[in-house]
Amino acid sequence: MQGVSNEDELIKLVVENQRWSGFSRVNQISTKKISPDIDFLRIGEFVPKATFGYEFKLLRFRKDWNKINLMPMYTGIGEALHYFQFGIDQSYLVLGIPSGISSEAFSEALSRIGELKFTLNTFQMEGVKCLGLHLWLDDGKKFDTMLTPTKNLPLTEDVKHLKECLLRGQFKYHRQFQSGVPK
Repeated sequence: MQGVSNEDELIKLVVENQRWSGFSRVNQISTKKISPDIDFLRIGEFVPKATFGYEFKLLRFRKDWNKINLMPMYTGIGEALHYFQFGIDQSYLVLGIPSGISSEAFSEALSRIGELKFTLNTFQMEGVKCLGLHLWLDDGKKFDTMLTPTKNLPLTEDVKHLKECLLRGQFKYHRQFQSGVPK
């Protein structure tokens, strides 16, 4: 993605273009420091008393491999799954794909992402569908939802407490957005 050199820039670009409201880089809930941080948090924006966490990964082109490095995608899956321990009802992995790469490298990356979508969908068929997948292409010209969560993960008592803290606004974050505009 030309002009996008890190995840913070990707978060800002997606949030502004999608006109989301929420909080970036949540790193503490109540008195509990959390790791990994929640890249972007939306609370009750379109479902009352619901929490949505977004893990962003920028997939970079490696010239020496002549392909996109997909390792951040796999790391992102783990981080997005980890959000459920923080009181998140539904979690999304948002992958940023660079523009200006060879069609061969682009096609291979899309194929691997398609395989990931199939695996995640199959994995979630028997369980609760609570993990989503978004794809951000060509400098924001396309935002594609590849997998949509349909249910919330059941919460333990400790996790319910963290969710209640999120709903009350008892958390620390880096930046707040209102309809895509930083506050």
